[in-house]
Amino acid sequence: NKIVVWDLRNVQSALSKIPAHLNCVTSLTPVDQSVFASASLDGTVKLWHTTSGKIAGSYLVDESSKLTSVCKSLLSCLLYTSGFDRTIRQYSVVS
Repeated sequence: NKIVVWDLRNVQSALSKIPAHLNCVTSLTPVDQSVFASASLDGTVKLWHTTSGKIAGSYLVDESSKLTSVCKSLLSCLLYTSGFDRTIRQYSVVS
């Protein structure tokens, strides 16, 4: 349920632990240099500020979808999710 941030030069202790979702975090993807997205089995996609670890936005997709992945289009500000409900959804990320 947490996103754990590590400094790979010192893996003895985590830099931070973000209580991110109500169920397992299944996927992370960078959105841009200052934001990343996480997906979870709880059916949500959340956007996070990379420097502070604070939430930048949240989307409830569908609890029954049990999201397994989130990825960003290389050519535009679009996010795509997939889940156990066998659907692919597209979202436009706006600042």
